[in-house]
Amino acid sequence: MEIVFTSLNKRALLPKEEAGVLHFYSPEPIILQAGEFKKISTFLQLEALQGAALFLNTPPALLAKQITLFPGLCIQDPGELNIVLQNRGKDQINLLPETEVATGRLLRTEDLILVIQEGKSPEIPKKMPVPRKGAGFKFEVTRRG
Repeated sequence: MEIVFTSLNKRALLPKEEAGVLHFYSPEPIILQAGEFKKISTFLQLEALQGAALFLNTPPALLAKQITLFPGLCIQDPGELNIVLQNRGKDQINLLPETEVATGRLLRTEDLILVIQEGKSPEIPKKMPVPRKGAGFKFEVTRRG
């Protein structure tokens, strides 16, 4: 499966991948007032997400500043990946450009089958299925525009 992150303009900072974790950075300075939620533009387009889910987490450096990723998922406007941050502290926080605003993991979902039946206990397999060989993700980053 191929997942492609494409920059939509020259301000975009392409994600960095390290040991299966993606790191997303803000291309612009961010000012968050106390209690404020703010949608952060990454200027990135995410392609070919069918069969996969992108789960985002708050980086430790932001947690230390009382900033959390809300609600912990990405919001994708048509064609653009955005991240919502919340300042949970009591003071304004200023973040510099190129600050890491999210970490993410791509997980395969295409092989998942969920069955809910009333009145029956779920059957739990004795042995978990083994992933197909070569079933990992291939990352590609490009700059367009």
